[in-house]
Amino acid sequence: MDSIESAKATLKTFFSVVLDLNIYKRDLEQKCIEQDENVIKLTASVKTMEARVAYMVEHGGQDGYAGMVSKHNAINSILQQSVDGFVDNRDVEHLNLNKGEQSNLTKLSLSKIVTNLQNKLKEQENKTQQVSLKLDQALKQKEIYKSRCDELKSQQKNQQFMS
Repeated sequence: MDSIESAKATLKTFFSVVLDLNIYKRDLEQKCIEQDENVIKLTASVKTMEARVAYMVEHGGQDGYAGMVSKHNAINSILQQSVDGFVDNRDVEHLNLNKGEQSNLTKLSLSKIVTNLQNKLKEQENKTQQVSLKLDQALKQKEIYKSRCDELKSQQKNQQFMS
């Protein structure tokens, strides 16, 4: 009689753990889906920015050396001040940039944005990989519990058969 009660308690615990694992698995799967969506969005943004930079490189221009150096220093200063790489042309109107210089500024700005997006993409890929590993561990643990449950069931049947 004690072994039956023990088996019932063990099975109750087992199914509670399996339920918790299933909930955890569902949450992990949802997080994986969200991470995948973020990776897709970031990849699309990176490709768009790379295409824009390539276009700007093909259609850029040059100025005189002295004017270019002074404006280049001002542009670098502005780029360093921007956190995400975005530079609004209205913020640099005082430099009186010609089309080629505006193009170069846009290229530098886009290059910085692309680099930031690539870094974010790498971070998202690392997070996705970690979540995937956790999911694999949870699934392995679930299989272990399931095999233990099967063992207990067979032991219980053997005890009932022997009685």
